[in-house]
Amino acid sequence: MTEAEFEQAWKGEPSRVLNTIGSPLGTVADALNGDFKGMIVGAVMSRAPGGKSGVKAAGFFVRFGKGAESAESLAAQAVKAEKAGFPHGVSVKAQERGSAADRVKHRVADQAEAKSAFNTPQSGNNPNHHTVEHPRPVTEKVAEKFNEVYK
Repeated sequence: MTEAEFEQAWKGEPSRVLNTIGSPLGTVADALNGDFKGMIVGAVMSRAPGGKSGVKAAGFFVRFGKGAESAESLAAQAVKAEKAGFPHGVSVKAQERGSAADRVKHRVADQAEAKSAFNTPQSGNNPNHHTVEHPRPVTEKVAEKFNEVYK
């Protein structure tokens, strides 16, 4: 569905658009946040072959849990990761799409934005597991940047 087709369908039959893309939980969650139409456009474009630009999106990183993280918490988790054989940092999961359910339960970051802010190598045996590397010491400034990226 092109953006023009979406606009036409939205004016005529919003329910057809919603049924086409599914995810009632995402629709409700994003509607409650006031971005109903924007969420629908994004969902339609992300499901179109090649997306809006014809270039496949790089994807998202999901950080489990909600809420901002302190420098102390990030530092403690980074030390635990290092002791387990991972880089000094915290774990995230790579996904092709950031679902609305993930955005309700967890923090989600665009991979390109996340990688521009932090080195985030694949780590461990799971190809979707990545570590957001943090410097030593993990300062409040690092925690603030991390919380800006993972929202």
